[in-house]
Amino acid sequence: MRKAFFIGFTRGYVAGAHALINSIIVYHSDLELVLCYDEQTVPYIESIRPHLEQSGITSRLIGPCDWSDNKLGRWHVLNEILDEYDAICLMDADMFVTGRWDALFDATAYAGLIVGARDQSNRTYTAHGYSGKDGTPAFDDPMHHQEFCCSVPLILGKKLRPFMDEWMRCIEDENEHFGDMETMNIAMLRAGVLPKLLAFPTEQFTQVRLTFLSPKMRVIHKGLPENVKMAYPNERREGLLITDGHLRIRSMHGKYWSDRWVNSMITQMPKHIRNAFSFHVLEKYPDATDEQLEIALKIREDMMGKAKVSLKLAVAAFAYMLNARIPFDDALLKTDEERAHIESHRDYAAKIFKGL
Repeated sequence: MRKAFFIGFTRGYVAGAHALINSIIVYHSDLELVLCYDEQTVPYIESIRPHLEQSGITSRLIGPCDWSDNKLGRWHVLNEILDEYDAICLMDADMFVTGRWDALFDATAYAGLIVGARDQSNRTYTAHGYSGKDGTPAFDDPMHHQEFCCSVPLILGKKLRPFMDEWMRCIEDENEHFGDMETMNIAMLRAGVLPKLLAFPTEQFTQVRLTFLSPKMRVIHKGLPENVKMAYPNERREGLLITDGHLRIRSMHGKYWSDRWVNSMITQMPKHIRNAFSFHVLEKYPDATDEQLEIALKIREDMMGKAKVSLKLAVAAFAYMLNARIPFDDALLKTDEERAHIESHRDYAAKIFKGL
């Protein structure tokens, strides 16, 4: 069985791709690593090539690719190599793996399933707003899609060639504003593969829309006593990240190397808490007492405090993975602020993940 992780990235995502590469070496050096990159990323690829060879992981380098006129270029590369793999996993370059994925790859390799993560939404495709370049509707009749999925992570294999062909047709035929995720879901419906879809909760793989900071979904670290054994072989106890609702986190997703991105999470979170948990309703309720409003404020402050702890943990996990196996050259970060941002989390990262 031939299995692999597939990463397509450009120069702006080198830091994220580096942490992802290291995390795959840490947890899955037994799988193949396929790197697809553009012209500007060639110096970085050449700098890590010797380290990849020394790591023992089988790597396949595809590039440089010309993606200047095609933001969906990596999907075309995947289409070209899909039939060579029993299971190959698409990853964004701002993700990193936090555990082993054996069963997930096997579900595709042996059972021919599509393995992915549910987005927090659904769609009803109608002629209005969902038509191709020539105005033809995506479907003859309105179609409701309850299992809307993220485009990453997504594990496919050669058994799923009909779906991949339909996806390529959708990319070519549909309006450009649809993007990869919309065309992928339309292709799932058209190809009739939903019965073969194994979709996991968003917060286990790709923490979109501030989910990794929200109650019950936020990231926490599960510490274990030294004398407690892990149930799975090759499991690494120090990297055990779970949600507040006790779901195992399989990967993290976000531009954790960017101080601006991290700060934007903190800026957005108060509004998210206020609206998602209906505090705005109480504030507008005419009969709300001062005591009730004060209690609500304390609850919001507690949520916000825990959100900041989760964010610090997520950045620390990223900072550790950035140098977990192949050393990272901080000069590749864009600004002094980004370099200071990562440096400020390294001591905490080393403390939390010291045995990784």
